[in-house]
Amino acid sequence: MRYLVSVLIVKATVAVGGGWVQSGGYGPLTAQYRLGVDQWLEALVVTPDGELRVANCQVNSDLFWAIRAYPNVPITGFNWYINSTLNASDVEPGTYPTSAALRYLLTETPGLHEKGISATFYVFPGQIRGFAIHPGIQAGTANANAMWGPILTHMSSLPGVTPFQTRPFEFVNYKEFFEGTYGTLVPQPTLPENRYDRGIIPYDSRLLSAEHVTSPNITETLAETGGSIEVQLMSPGQRVGDETSTSANPGWRKAVVLVIANKTNTTSADGLRRLAPGMGTYINEASVTEASWASSFWGSNYPRLSEMKRKFDPNMNLWVSPGINADYMHVVDGRACMIDPTPLTPSDIPPATEQWHPADLSADRDFLFGKQELTGSTYPVPGTELGLQPA
Repeated sequence: MRYLVSVLIVKATVAVGGGWVQSGGYGPLTAQYRLGVDQWLEALVVTPDGELRVANCQVNSDLFWAIRAYPNVPITGFNWYINSTLNASDVEPGTYPTSAALRYLLTETPGLHEKGISATFYVFPGQIRGFAIHPGIQAGTANANAMWGPILTHMSSLPGVTPFQTRPFEFVNYKEFFEGTYGTLVPQPTLPENRYDRGIIPYDSRLLSAEHVTSPNITETLAETGGSIEVQLMSPGQRVGDETSTSANPGWRKAVVLVIANKTNTTSADGLRRLAPGMGTYINEASVTEASWASSFWGSNYPRLSEMKRKFDPNMNLWVSPGINADYMHVVDGRACMIDPTPLTPSDIPPATEQWHPADLSADRDFLFGKQELTGSTYPVPGTELGLQPA
């Protein structure tokens, strides 16, 4: 049991099975141990014909491929913060007070990724908050200081950026890290009144490779996001396995970061799509109206997945949109009906369902988002926690 590793989510309210594992879900140790789907050794699957099937690399290997879309080491959580004193009128049109700092930070992400560092950056027009995860040999405040000191010093030297603030935390094992950072795993209520569709969060996102985050056009393309984005430095890369080993979006293996924006009348990730047209995105944090959704969510794996879906579920007994062969169905008078004949190529936009309604964040925020970065979500008081903290 010494080398048992748990590759989990960044929220204590997200269930491991189902949508997270099967859709290429990532987590705080993905940069070291790959996606959640890469961890599966075997599955018991009830297919739509009622058969219980064993699926692994040797038995029903095609099915195993299709459904696959805590270590005993120290971990250091490193929180950092920068603010800008500039106003929108002080910067070039189409940019934000933190644009220059973000541009520099993104150029550093390929190197951080190569070193096995995971991080989340919460970017706003006037401030950026970072939460970096240093596991194993990278753990320790001294190591985190050595890695982030030069980066944050440069960011703070940019016009209008205040001196950076940091707040490190050291954990002896993954359980202590997870509970201290995301909260304890609390059983969710399962009564009938608790089983309801929580609605949709208007995400819009894109995976970006090293080529994209270092592009001279990155600032221009980020402008369309409205200035408020989340950047996840948690991609698996090619450390173990490759893009053919599972049916997850192959873009994950090339990506350095996942950029998550919001889709509204005035904001979107359209600029990022133009910058990285072949990368696709992560289905669980994307727009349900994603154009070219089949290739965006599954890339070159979609044709084979479509074939597998027709083989095991020819009558579309299991339907979700967006999902494999989602456009084989449509809603007629409140009923899901199969299209005849079925389309030969995927539709441009996934078919709408009755579940496409906005999430009620006032009622379901905790369920949908959980508790994130308990050690760092509260910003430090101005003038405190300045610079690097002693190891």
